[in-house]
Amino acid sequence: MGRRSRRRRAEVASGGATGGARSARSSVPARGGERSAPTPPAERPAPPWAPFPLSELLVLGGTVMIVWGLFDWEGGGQTRVGVGLAVAALGGLEVAVREHVAGYRSHTTLLAAISGLLCSSVVAATGIATRLWQLALVFALAMAGSFVPLQRLFVRRSGGLWFR
Repeated sequence: MGRRSRRRRAEVASGGATGGARSARSSVPARGGERSAPTPPAERPAPPWAPFPLSELLVLGGTVMIVWGLFDWEGGGQTRVGVGLAVAALGGLEVAVREHVAGYRSHTTLLAAISGLLCSSVVAATGIATRLWQLALVFALAMAGSFVPLQRLFVRRSGGLWFR
């Protein structure tokens, strides 16, 4: 850790650079006459349906379906558990996409894995590939192909940070 990082942490810890007021140093261009990168948002980005807790309700509904399916396994519980997992995963996926696109937190690996899962599911459903190694290859290629663009998107939206 360099001196500047320690100095900034000391300023923040002592309350020197808190609140809405910016320090005089932040308005001065960085080394080489360039301005420093914008800081990423401090709060989690709000969804377009802001007052309505859609993601939380999806996770709650998925959890209820899973528990219901586990208690009534013989009477269609397998279907309820599967639907519950899918609904709860949609709630988590929505939050991950929103945070990643806003530059709040990097979910690059998760989103790349989901794109690989979707591609391999489509290939398996169409019958193009039937062997497990073929599906694993499709998964790996789709994940690798989407990882770099997702990482670049986050770097661009977060102001130059690779992770947060």
